[in-house]
Amino acid sequence: MTAPNSAPRLVEESHPKVRATYERWGYRTVGRLHPAPDAPHYQAMVLPLHQHP
Repeated sequence: MTAPNSAPRLVEESHPKVRATYERWGYRTVGRLHPAPDAPHYQAMVLPLHQHP
């Protein structure tokens, strides 16, 4: 089994402080998600992970 190359997170758009914290940790927004009409809007964020041989 291979190790993942990124760590994904979904952050509700109504929580900018949470998103800012993840950005300080190196996460980047890669898209938006709204899975259902009554669901919140999310920002998809990823943190690239270092690969070790």
